[in-house]
Amino acid sequence: MTTLKHALQAVSVIAGLLAAWFWWRSTKTVRKVQTMPANSGQGDTLIKLEDGTYIHYANAAAARLNQQAALWTAVSVACQAIGTAIPYHHS
Repeated sequence: MTTLKHALQAVSVIAGLLAAWFWWRSTKTVRKVQTMPANSGQGDTLIKLEDGTYIHYANAAAARLNQQAALWTAVSVACQAIGTAIPYHHS
């Protein structure tokens, strides 16, 4: 059973790192642009500044990335929970 526990731990770490990467990417969905973006998504926020530039909050993209991050976090937690439930037998 220790092989299964180690495999679950490895999957948990990889899933946790994937979740962190998706959450990091979701923080990169705000940008300052010179013209109104033509590719704004539904639910995006666009703020016009006094100098004529715009701040574009890509909320739809951030939501998709956060959804992926939440999924990978759930996989990580589930693997840890299953691994904890498996009795550890010292050889």
